[in-house]
Amino acid sequence: MNILIKDKMKFVQMCTTRHALKLEILGMKRSRSPSAYVLAKRNFGLTGSRQSVLEQLEALINIEQVEQEESYGNVRPIGSR
Repeated sequence: MNILIKDKMKFVQMCTTRHALKLEILGMKRSRSPSAYVLAKRNFGLTGSRQSVLEQLEALINIEQVEQEESYGNVRPIGSR
């Protein structure tokens, strides 16, 4: 059984926020506030428009993924699906 530890939880949260933000950019809206855009800005300290926040978030995910691979060695890449 794979147990998610604290640093992996941050990685999962970033990936989830990224996908929600992509959907918001395409026009979908969350039924509850705050939006994924606001969550990304608040949780990860990002600034700018929705598109620039998405690009910054993807850069953070790539950095985190490299760190996870170095630490654990068994992390599979998460590509756009």
